[in-house]
Amino acid sequence: TRKKAAVWTTEEEGALLDFLASHLSQAGDGNFKKATWNAAAAHMAHNHPLGPDNGDKTAESCERKFKA
Repeated sequence: TRKKAAVWTTEEEGALLDFLASHLSQAGDGNFKKATWNAAAAHMAHNHPLGPDNGDKTAESCERKFKA
């Protein structure tokens, strides 16, 4: 079976951007490291629990959302 896609609300997008803004010093060459994306995913999981039709906000989905 296929995993559910992460669905982002405007509030969640803002929370991700706020988290990343507070960790800008960790973006050495202009890109965040894997550890920062893992921390962002943990932050999102803790502060924005999943709804029934929503997939996990993984490190990869956080990075894709940011780059989109």
